[in-house]
Amino acid sequence: MKILSAMAGALLVLSGFSSAPASAEPVEYVRTCDAFGTGWYYVPGTETCLNASSHETRTMTDDGVVVGESELRSRFESAFAINLAIPTAYVEQNHNFAFAMNLSLIEGNSAIGASGAMRLNEHTTFNGGIGADPATGMVGGRAGFNVSW
Repeated sequence: MKILSAMAGALLVLSGFSSAPASAEPVEYVRTCDAFGTGWYYVPGTETCLNASSHETRTMTDDGVVVGESELRSRFESAFAINLAIPTAYVEQNHNFAFAMNLSLIEGNSAIGASGAMRLNEHTTFNGGIGADPATGMVGGRAGFNVSW
């Protein structure tokens, strides 16, 4: 009986240690950048502030504030311009080939695109297109087919 009492006591003592509150220091994963108002955060590992809504960046330098945009925003705008530039070539009835070309301009980004299509048989058409943003070097493309009956 004494052994059972000793084990129960030891269990109570050990359970008291495991329910003690943790005293770890909080970790700051995202630092808030207060220099430019609310909604600004430091880009990890840098002293550059990023606005999460507009993707605008600002960095304090000895010469003043340098304003820019995040890489994500510039890549998105370039990709959007490429998407708009890729046309859809349509093979008209009684024809076998088609070619189309577009130029798109959006938010200061420009892209050029071209596409072609060819009739494989009476019911099937194959098409493909490619677009490029000359300023960034980004390239995008698509390919597909159409079956009708």
